[in-house]
Amino acid sequence: MDSNDHQPPSSMVKSTMPKYRIRRMRMEDVEEVLKIWAENDLHEGIDTIQSFMRADPHGFVVAVQVDDQLLSPMHAADNNEREEEILSEPNRKSRFPSKQICCCVIQEQNSPPSKPSSSNSSSMSQLVERRILGMCAAVFIHPSIAFIGLYAVRPELHGRGIGLQMWSRIMDHVADRNAGLYAVVQHLSMYRDRAGFGSPDERLLYIYESEGTERQPLDIELLVQSIRGIEIRMIDEERDHCLYDSVIRYDASVHGYSRHKLLPHVLKEKGSVALVAIDIDESNEQSGEQYSVVGFGCIRTNNIGKAMIGPLYAMNDAVAELLMFRLFDALSGPFSKGLLYMTLDSNPGGERIAEKIGIPKHEELPRFFRQQPYKDAKWLQVYFCLVPTVFTVKCYICEFNINYCKDPNCYTNPDICSANQFSSVVVPIQDCPRNCMLKAVTNPAGIILKWKRLCAPATDHTNGFRSRIDYVFGARIEQCTCDRDFCNGSNGRLEQLAWWITWTILAIIAHSLI
Repeated sequence: MDSNDHQPPSSMVKSTMPKYRIRRMRMEDVEEVLKIWAENDLHEGIDTIQSFMRADPHGFVVAVQVDDQLLSPMHAADNNEREEEILSEPNRKSRFPSKQICCCVIQEQNSPPSKPSSSNSSSMSQLVERRILGMCAAVFIHPSIAFIGLYAVRPELHGRGIGLQMWSRIMDHVADRNAGLYAVVQHLSMYRDRAGFGSPDERLLYIYESEGTERQPLDIELLVQSIRGIEIRMIDEERDHCLYDSVIRYDASVHGYSRHKLLPHVLKEKGSVALVAIDIDESNEQSGEQYSVVGFGCIRTNNIGKAMIGPLYAMNDAVAELLMFRLFDALSGPFSKGLLYMTLDSNPGGERIAEKIGIPKHEELPRFFRQQPYKDAKWLQVYFCLVPTVFTVKCYICEFNINYCKDPNCYTNPDICSANQFSSVVVPIQDCPRNCMLKAVTNPAGIILKWKRLCAPATDHTNGFRSRIDYVFGARIEQCTCDRDFCNGSNGRLEQLAWWITWTILAIIAHSLI
């Protein structure tokens, strides 16, 4: 039995659609946003979002539930700021895959926003925000390229159109400029063919993740622990401003442009550690640099308590390993709960380090852009990245349980979930963070006692399809997990027909051999 076994039946899953508005994210929203990110089993540093918000404050939006009683008089801006307006326009044309959405977004007036009147201001000040429902970001780190991430909605509200409304708003921020994203295989065609991200990057993102030192011990001691002539120092602007500036310039030399608006915030994140590798033997007279930086890296704790390395750039594998070893030593506590890092296949060094310490590969993600991908970085020096990650699969969510029936015909809990009654038209859909699951329980007479379609637990890493059958006190318990969109939506009658055809063919073949 897992935690999902105590959910209400399917007739109760379809909760009332909340009223909400789309507005710009604020710093005080981050804590709740990280909780939603964790509910979707997604990873982000505890203070990383703040760093990106400071670099591009207009690049983040949230969907916020509001008090239903105050909807009708509202049409002006909150706090006289455009980003605090009620943002969803009537019949707004989404830049994401087109489909009709029935949602309860508070609508904005068609006319351009004007300064609210005193009466409207009074009404607006009474608007009560209940909770954040979802978030989305498109951050400009490169001067002309945004990167899209932090895209999630509360699990119980998946499939309601909230994500599309946030996407539409965030693409207003991108406008006609270039943007990139990482796409899981299941959603690749949707982003590429329907959302306008038709330019693939030749590089893949590899995600490596361990489950903790007790369950998956890593061979950290195999990493390089010292290099003659290389000194590791803490990056601290207050103690050594010249060294701090040298790190910013080294980062710019790797990327081909300056990230001076972002990197200072990343290096100073609360609870993180940032180290720099310096070649103390190399002369810098020609370059004019006081320090010869040959690499730097950061480590932090993410929203589910694991250590998360990135960025980490270095001149070669040895320097990267040395930085990694010293970062582990500086943040030993959270490392006991597991490690996560992301590397590009354009630098085999990141893969070699993963094999050396024994951390398993979790996912491979392609990267797509609206226009030409950026190619001018020194990719062989990019060992570990700092990017948002998204792992979702669309699954059917429903449950039939005979124990919920209060009458002989079970009118109180109609079966739309089991094999013979399943209907994809009426069953809710949810974005699941790992895989889909189907669970069925029947008694010895073949009567269905329970049938569930749900998200697989976060610990499930099924590739393809996996099935398991157990018998408990005569009851037959079947559990299937799979890793593709809608893979838990099989129709029992179609399966029965397929089996009947298969057995008929086998019978004919057997008869011909006699």
